[in-house]
Amino acid sequence: MHGSVRSFGSRRFFLLAAAAAALAGPGCSRNFFRQRADNDVTGILTQKNVFPDWQIKNWHVYPDPRARSQIPTGVP
Repeated sequence: MHGSVRSFGSRRFFLLAAAAAALAGPGCSRNFFRQRADNDVTGILTQKNVFPDWQIKNWHVYPDPRARSQIPTGVP
């Protein structure tokens, strides 16, 4: 009887430890996806700017920091 109680407790501990490791593991953050999207857009705009008729001038993705709609970068 002692053996079954001990194995149940160790099994439960193992499952809890595995769940904690899975939840606390490294993942992709909001900053990661934002930088990846910025790199994708930069590549597309660079390809588009090769042709003089299609060049993009004075185009900005992020709003002016003084604007009311500006969201601070550190906000999750």
